[in-house]
Amino acid sequence: MLDGKPYAEAGREVYDGKGGVELTYRGTGGATGTMLATYSVTPDCIGTAMYPDGQSLVSFISPDGSRFA
Repeated sequence: MLDGKPYAEAGREVYDGKGGVELTYRGTGGATGTMLATYSVTPDCIGTAMYPDGQSLVSFISPDGSRFA
């Protein structure tokens, strides 16, 4: 919900291998945008993406980099 109305969003995040993320998205009603963020990965394969609005996403990354959860 956004402002009391149903809202959906789809997008794609591209991780550059150097600590940068580019998020491109499209939402209900034609809203679109691009957001730049940063990420880090610890030696035990825990990745954290940090977004400019203060949100973060923590993931486990497979040792070969092919998957994350």
